[in-house]
Amino acid sequence: MPYRIVVALVTDWTLRGFYPQPKQDAPLPDELDTAAPDAYADWEEGHDLGALFADLPDRQREVLELRYLRGLSPEQIASELGIKRNAVDQALHNGHRKLEEKLGA
Repeated sequence: MPYRIVVALVTDWTLRGFYPQPKQDAPLPDELDTAAPDAYADWEEGHDLGALFADLPDRQREVLELRYLRGLSPEQIASELGIKRNAVDQALHNGHRKLEEKLGA
């Protein structure tokens, strides 16, 4: 899932907590050029969570996808995978460490 989509979803979820009324859709401006090149596409490609997770070992990738793409808590992940909470914490820790190395943080 592209990073900007994740940010948009988190922002939407947060704002819904502050403004529980339904949103009203606004029309796009007529001068909007939808065929124009996306200025953030290259950056987004390097920060796509699915692509970042692809090279991780199976367990770490599975745990990170459940945590960040599906939004499950560590307890829910442990229950869904049939593993102990400690194993989830270890997979998250090791996955985060590998992602830091990959991103050069």
